Amino acid sequence: MPTLQVYPTSGLIMPTLQVYPTGGLIMPTLQVYPTGGLIMPTLQVYPTGGLIGPTSTSLLHTWADRSHFYKSTPQFLGIHFRSTYFLFEGKEHAKLYAKYRPSYPERLYRRIKEYCMESDANTLDLAVDVGCGSGQSTLPLTSICKHVIGVDISKEQITAARKVSSNVDFREGHAEDLGFQGDETVDLVTTATAIHWMDIPTFMKEVSRVLRPGGVLAVYSFIDDKIHNNEAHQIVWEEFQGKTLRDCWTEKRKHIVNGLSLIELPFEETLRERLNVERHIDIESYVGYLSSWSAWQTYQKKNPDTTVLTDVGHRLRSLYEDQDSGVVRPISLTSHIILLLGRK
Repeated sequence: MPTLQVYPTSGLIMPTLQVYPTGGLIMPTLQVYPTGGLIMPTLQVYPTGGLIGPTSTSLLHTWADRSHFYKSTPQFLGIHFRSTYFLFEGKEHAKLYAKYRPSYPERLYRRIKEYCMESDANTLDLAVDVGCGSGQSTLPLTSICKHVIGVDISKEQITAARKVSSNVDFREGHAEDLGFQGDETVDLVTTATAIHWMDIPTFMKEVSRVLRPGGVLAVYSFIDDKIHNNEAHQIVWEEFQGKTLRDCWTEKRKHIVNGLSLIELPFEETLRERLNVERHIDIESYVGYLSSWSAWQTYQKKNPDTTVLTDVGHRLRSLYEDQDSGVVRPISLTSHIILLLGRK
């Protein structure tokens, strides 16, 4: 009986799979410990009296390159690795997400609904929000479809989402496995600032499977803000994001940097639109938003005594505080949202 054990090793996961003869049966056991979101698997197959040839195969991949591991793993082993990054699973991180992540504007959801209604085949019965987090992107879908399901890989995020709404079916699950829905049963699939974490080709295949003819896929994401005060913009986006956290962003961030231009929807009919949202946000809330970034969470784990983000808050406050009255003005900024729409 083979056992697959995954050991935490300073943020890396280095599992070894050993396969032994078991009367012609293989009964793998999978134990996974999320530690930093990286996986470096090694697969070793040992000769078993001629049943399995004297073969040794070694695979070395990061979590971001996991799709190659799937293709190289013998399917008879029945082993499936989680396909999404483990960067948002902690309880405290889920609280930060729920409290500080910005909501999406109503006109975004009006646009999605308008696009859905352009097809008479779309009954707007069921929407599935994939990578729903703590539910900010899911609740507005109740104004579009009669029934709404929110799916996220993080148990803590789902727990936080359920506290916000009882009329949405929030469930823990993988973006790449929508097996809870049958073929052609969904009218709208959405994913909000989450597509870059997914195994995109596998996700797109699942979307194509579950969408009804005339069903819509809406992929949208915040990209970098533009703070109107140039000095404040430099502090946050050039120094903190671009320099301090530079080595803590995963390669998946390329999709955000490139404004989702590398994402292709699997349908002939597609649209790409950009929405600009003017916002005024107090400094505490904006610094809280920065603290919810995955790169900051990674940096903080590497530097537990850091005061970098506290210092960012102090510097912003000095820029926005009136020296006479002591009143601290809110930060004025423009948030940019990219929206991709496709119809099956």
